[in-house]
Amino acid sequence: MSDKPTDLRRGCFVLQVKKDLVQEFLHAHQNVWPEYLEALISAGFDSYSSFISPDGLFVGYFESRDPTATLARLGATEIDQKWQLEMARFWEPQAGSDQASVKSLLQEAFNLENALQDP
Repeated sequence: MSDKPTDLRRGCFVLQVKKDLVQEFLHAHQNVWPEYLEALISAGFDSYSSFISPDGLFVGYFESRDPTATLARLGATEIDQKWQLEMARFWEPQAGSDQASVKSLLQEAFNLENALQDP
């Protein structure tokens, strides 16, 4: 039986890492600052995983009670602003912007757990 809260919602976003910097990006994410880890938890992340393809497609997946508010709380912290400055060189700019950022969460299309509960 899981000890996770039952009112968690899922959040997911994608960004593009510059292909020639994927290995360096992976190294940075294997050495995340302890104070940034603390900020993630304080902002409301119950879990957070990220995935990256060889061509740099980055997918972030997390669970929290309110994904939008969680991202906003994290974004308001000084440590997140420092982390984003450190990471900025890795990101490909998004369409209509000169920099990458999480502008919106993806809409969940399917969830096995939910599908099994629905009649």
